[in-house]
Amino acid sequence: MFLGTLAVLAGLLALVAYGGDFAARITRRLTEATSQAEVEPLGPEGGAVAGPTGVVLLVPEGALAAPAAVGISPVEDAPPLPGGMTAAGGVYRVAFSDGVRLAEPAEVALPVERVAGVEDDCYAALRWDGARWAYAGGRLRGDMLWIDTTSDDLLTVAACERGQFATLAVQGGWPHPLTVHPQGWKPAAGSCPVSPGAFSLPPSAGSAAASRREVRLPAGAYAGWCVEWQAQGSAYHTITDFPLTLPADGCEPGDASGCEPPVLPLTLDGAAVRTGPCQVPRATGGG
Repeated sequence: MFLGTLAVLAGLLALVAYGGDFAARITRRLTEATSQAEVEPLGPEGGAVAGPTGVVLLVPEGALAAPAAVGISPVEDAPPLPGGMTAAGGVYRVAFSDGVRLAEPAEVALPVERVAGVEDDCYAALRWDGARWAYAGGRLRGDMLWIDTTSDDLLTVAACERGQFATLAVQGGWPHPLTVHPQGWKPAAGSCPVSPGAFSLPPSAGSAAASRREVRLPAGAYAGWCVEWQAQGSAYHTITDFPLTLPADGCEPGDASGCEPPVLPLTLDGAAVRTGPCQVPRATGGG
């Protein structure tokens, strides 16, 4: 089985073009590419690692500065989900040798086990932040939920019949990959009991006005945002005090009605930059 998996991966790596079309095109094949050995050596050229049940990690070119062992494996004794959330897939650990942090986000595809009566918008990836499961969003494509990661992670898929999620548009200009940590969240009434986690943003291209990225977050009120990045081997962060309320019945991606989601203007120009990462719980695994 292991040799068969390597053959599948070899074919996939010849097609690598890390975009939405690529992800959709290979989802079916990756579901079949299971392996009992979930650790692969990858280098600056990037690549793919397939694990049991079809879970897969796609590392883009340039994300790794040097060769590293990259693994993805199931976790049996993971922390329980928050009340009101239903498991909709396995729990998986993503690990990089020596605690490597990627320069560009990788994509993890998590298989989704459908829950009767739950609509697509109510499935979400959860990330263990060292103390609790936090909402991590994700992009549902068929029966796979895709989520970004930049370091060691513990991830799962959950469903909520009382899903109260909303779209946020982030617009601005920044030269580095960013990790944004929501601050001071107060949930919308009736929302699922899972708090928002951090989300990743690739470097913006073009002008600040033209650079825009939409993300999914739990509905509710947000007091501010802690933005962190790495440059020349050092970590930096800044606090953006920009309160926003995301209504549960707000705009959705691709909404044909012409409505616009709330916008978070984000730029590092003139920001009060501080050394070190944001002071939030860090993922430590679990179980």
